[in-house]
Amino acid sequence: MAQVRGGLPETLILGIRPEDIHAAEYQPAEIRPVMVKTRVEHVQQLGHEIILELTAGDQTLVARVDPHTQVAVGNAFDVALNVDNVHLFDPVTSLSLSYVARKGTAERAPVAE
Repeated sequence: MAQVRGGLPETLILGIRPEDIHAAEYQPAEIRPVMVKTRVEHVQQLGHEIILELTAGDQTLVARVDPHTQVAVGNAFDVALNVDNVHLFDPVTSLSLSYVARKGTAERAPVAE
């Protein structure tokens, strides 16, 4: 990873798309997973996929998981984040640090609050 001028901020915002959060038992073989323990807050069955609202500590995650996943509101639920598709943002400048690391340039990106 390329160095970011001036070093990394003390606090970062991590962004990941719902399709890059997988049920631990159905994670694709080709990803580099980071396992996270969550709690299920909401389940939306869509037939071809399940949309989950999860909490990990005080953070909320939205995941699109395999339709065969067995899940219920209130249960603990292990997910695998695809670390190759994680995006890091500076909360002060809104700069995408993962873009900086990959391309060597800074790009402003919106940060959800």
